[in-house]
Amino acid sequence: MLCNADLRSAWRAVVKDSFMTQGCATKVTTSKLRSDLFSRYFRRMAESERAVLAHQLIASLDDVVDPGAETEWHEIIDRRSREIAEGKVNCRPVEQVVGDIRTKLHARSKPF
Repeated sequence: MLCNADLRSAWRAVVKDSFMTQGCATKVTTSKLRSDLFSRYFRRMAESERAVLAHQLIASLDDVVDPGAETEWHEIIDRRSREIAEGKVNCRPVEQVVGDIRTKLHARSKPF
């Protein structure tokens, strides 16, 4: 298991290498540093540790709430319900839709 000291050490090495190879006058981007840090530190973690980290990162996105999103979803649901009730759209069983999607994805994955 990697610890915070490992992370600090990897971060220092990444920053040092970036400045040594790119020169101080060159702008070192944060995304480049993050990419290098990922390569040096996170790839050394066990797959299960990376999975936990990925789960935590994705869960942290749920903290951001768009106050208007729920209202927008309700408007979309109401509009779609009206369209169905008025016969403006054709509905298909979910099994058929999922089957069609799987067929298309399978066709895309076949080699030429």
